[in-house]
Amino acid sequence: MKKLMSTVAIATLALVLTACGASEKTGTAQTDFDTNGWAYVVEVTLKGDDVTEVSIDALPDPENADTAAYADANQTKKSLKEDYGMKAASPIGKEWYEQIAALEAYIVENDGVTTIELNDSGKIDNVAGATISGQNIIDLYNEAVANAQ
Repeated sequence: MKKLMSTVAIATLALVLTACGASEKTGTAQTDFDTNGWAYVVEVTLKGDDVTEVSIDALPDPENADTAAYADANQTKKSLKEDYGMKAASPIGKEWYEQIAALEAYIVENDGVTTIELNDSGKIDNVAGATISGQNIIDLYNEAVANAQ
C-alpha cells in the first residue's frame, strides 16, 4: 500500500510539474493603416499550444483626417466604446468593442480561429454577438500565433 501511495504521489507531482512547465508565449501582428484610417492589431498569448488570451483592437492613423483626433487623444476602437458609433449600423445592435469582446472570448474558448465561419460578405457568421468582417482578424491571429515567442 505504501508503494502504491508513493507511485500515485510521484505521478501526481509529475503531472503538476508538466502542466507548470508549459511556457507562455506571446505574439503580435498588425496591419498597415487602411483607407478608413485604422490599423488592426491582434495579440495572442499561448501556454503550450493552448490559447489563454487574445486581444484585438484597431489603432487610429494620425495622418488620416477621419482618425487623427482619435490618435491625438490616444484612443483605439476598443477604448472609444459607445463613441465609435457602430451600434446604429449593426444588424445585432452591438458596438464594435462588444463584438470584439465576443470574438475574443470565442477564440479562447475554441482554442483558435479554425471554427470561425464567414458569410459571403466576409462577415463572421457563427460567433454569437459578432457580425463584423472577419478575414483580416483571422489572418492577423494566425500571424500573431506564428510570431509567438
